[in-house]
Amino acid sequence: MKKVLFATDYLEFSANTLTYATSLACNSGATLLVTHVSELEQCPVGELFDEDPQPSESEIAKLRAIAPHAPRIPCEHRLLHGNPARESLLKIADRMIQEPK
Repeated sequence: MKKVLFATDYLEFSANTLTYATSLACNSGATLLVTHVSELEQCPVGELFDEDPQPSESEIAKLRAIAPHAPRIPCEHRLLHGNPARESLLKIADRMIQEPK
């Protein structure tokens, strides 16, 4: 395994899943990939944008606060945009593998 994907919705229930994902990453020497799908509005009403929406500093800080308890485990954070109900883990994983650092 090269990467272990941990998708979060920031709920308390995901803490156990983070522990498990961290354990998998540690035992396999993989990087922990922490992701969240943000529901930022792509085109606010009455406006058109050519650029992707930019997350707020607080949204980025909230995602980066989720990290493995063991600092020796490499960890990456990725914030995606869209409807979480429509984003599948396979789609997220494919984006993360294809995306350059």
